[in-house]
Amino acid sequence: MRTLIFAILILLLSSCRYDFAGFVSPPSKTVETRFKESLDMNNNDTIISIASASYQMAFCSDVHVNKTAHNLSILLKEVNSNPDISLMAILGDITDMSGGMFVAKDTITSANMDIPVKYIVGNHDLYFNQWNDFKECFGSASYYFIVQADTVSDFFIVLDSGSGTLGNSQLKWLENLLKSRRHLHRNCTVLTHTHFWDTEMSQFPTGNFPVEETAVLTNLFSKYDVNMVISGHDHTSQVKLFNGVCYIITDAILDESEKWSYLKVTFSDEVSYSFKYM
Repeated sequence: MRTLIFAILILLLSSCRYDFAGFVSPPSKTVETRFKESLDMNNNDTIISIASASYQMAFCSDVHVNKTAHNLSILLKEVNSNPDISLMAILGDITDMSGGMFVAKDTITSANMDIPVKYIVGNHDLYFNQWNDFKECFGSASYYFIVQADTVSDFFIVLDSGSGTLGNSQLKWLENLLKSRRHLHRNCTVLTHTHFWDTEMSQFPTGNFPVEETAVLTNLFSKYDVNMVISGHDHTSQVKLFNGVCYIITDAILDESEKWSYLKVTFSDEVSYSFKYM
């Protein structure tokens, strides 16, 4: 048995595909450091102006780019050809290999997207010490943006959950945003990678939020009338309604997935959603 365990450890440590240290220890830069660097990158309010007060947004997650991003290319083409979709978000785990962030960036650039694309950092995006790659390719991991449509606006908050926790500074920032700005907007949506309902620990410290932090966050979302919390991480689409908030987990769209979907959300005076299977 010891020989078998030793052989597995050697295989993991020597593989160019997997970062063993990433599974058993937090990313090399803590969430507190990443949050400070993210805020330093943020400028003034990012406002996306669109023509209609009723619009759609596409969401996907867990691309896990290796050498190819075939399914991502299919999805980008699908979204770009749909005139009803006004913007898109990729909810983390864009890659899990060294250099994969640049493959993803090239794939997205080549798609010539006609709409804004927003990016969320996932735990695998921090393996191989890729935080600097994420910043170079996609920018901040903690930010907000506003979609302005006619006389109404919707508020979107993006969180860095790549370490399986928001950390103290980001949590205070989130609470202040909800307290000071939520009431100014029609709808409020929170976007993050790690979700709140999984109790398995296959990814060790980056896999799940602590129970106490989950309780604090879900109470905040309910108190300040957040409409939706959208995330990935679990590779299987799920929907849960808890204390008046809709929590949605998207499918994984990695190339190994034979059947996968992306999420379409319609933002209007009422918020609705559907999964589009590819």
